[in-house]
Amino acid sequence: MQQSAQPQQNPELVLKILWGALAMAQFMLVFVSSTILTTPPDPAAFTDIVKYMFLAMAAGALVMAFVLPNFLSMQIRTRIEKEGRSIDSMEVRELAPRATVPFIMRLALLESVTLMGMMLTLQSGDQSYVMALAAVALVGFAVSFPSERNIRGILR
Repeated sequence: MQQSAQPQQNPELVLKILWGALAMAQFMLVFVSSTILTTPPDPAAFTDIVKYMFLAMAAGALVMAFVLPNFLSMQIRTRIEKEGRSIDSMEVRELAPRATVPFIMRLALLESVTLMGMMLTLQSGDQSYVMALAAVALVGFAVSFPSERNIRGILR
C-alpha cells in the first residue's frame, strides 16, 4: 500500500497568514468602534487625563512592538550560535519558525495601538482616535510584513 506524500509545511506562509489576519483585525476594530456607538457617551466622563493615558499607552505599545521582540530574539540568536551557525547562513524556511514568537509579539503590540484608539473612540465618541491610531498600527504592519529581510531582521 502506497502512502500519499505529506504536503510540505511552509513556515513563511504561516507568518504571512498571521500577518494578514492581524492586519485585517485593525479594520474590524475600526468598524466595530464606528458602529457600536448608538448613543453618544457622557462627555464629562472623558477627561484629558483619560485621553493622555490611552495615548501614552498606545505610544508605549508602539515602541515596545519594535523593542520587545529584540529581547526575545537574543535567546534565539544564542541558540543558533550554539549550533555553530549564523542567521545569514540559514535558509528562510529554517528561520521562519524561530521568528514566530517575536513576530507575533510585534503584531500583538501593534494591534494594541488600534485597541487604544478604539477605547478612546468609545470614551469620547470621536472617530478620529481610532482612525489615527489604526493608521499608525497599519504602518507598523506594513513595515513588518514577513519578507525574507524582515524575518532575518527580527532575529538580528
